[in-house]
Amino acid sequence: MGILAEPWPGDLDPSRVPFRQRTITVLKGMGLWDDMTRIDELTVDDIAGYWVTGPVTVNDLITSGNEAIEWHHNQPARLEQVTTDDWTRQVWRRDLRFRDLLPGVDATVHDIAISGHHTDQRSLLKTLPKLEKRLDRFARESRDEALIRYVSANTGQSRQRTTRLLQSLGLLEPTITGSEAGRQLGVSPQRIYQLVGQIRHRIEQAQPPNGAAPWLPQDPTAVPILVETHGMGK
Repeated sequence: MGILAEPWPGDLDPSRVPFRQRTITVLKGMGLWDDMTRIDELTVDDIAGYWVTGPVTVNDLITSGNEAIEWHHNQPARLEQVTTDDWTRQVWRRDLRFRDLLPGVDATVHDIAISGHHTDQRSLLKTLPKLEKRLDRFARESRDEALIRYVSANTGQSRQRTTRLLQSLGLLEPTITGSEAGRQLGVSPQRIYQLVGQIRHRIEQAQPPNGAAPWLPQDPTAVPILVETHGMGK
């Protein structure tokens, strides 16, 4: 009897399966990693007889392998549909507005749906209705509200401080000078410059990969302007 319940699909990349590192080492050592379809030729005894293999590794290979094959055969059409939406390339775990609804991997929703581990894909499908509901709610906000939320969530600054800093950068009306922002927040103008630098740094870290813009449909240009801003009114 083969080690797995079904033959390994030729189009299932083993890197998408959350195998333990020792399991991966065994599969590579046995020359199976690049052609997992050959695993059907082996038995449990063959795998267990490999010199670095223990019962935990054998169990991981059987359990994770069979779960991945079943998921591969029954992958929901909803997951494929998700990849056609532009927002999936803009939403990822580093955008703290959505972290609580995403799997614990540093990847966009699109990348998880396309090539993520099967466990992450299942997790994404469970939270997808809540994620889409949140996207819809955020999309109904005004441009200013959405920008304040985005910056505040990703920098840890209060709403008041975020508002004044964005006003000093000319991104919110009414615009104010850096000195006025400092006066209203009870800090020095120099501190305002420091805060702006910190905000820019954190926003840069939150940017989606591959050149995608962050999800802010009300004004897609606002965040790039914020990241590129080097000064403010005196």
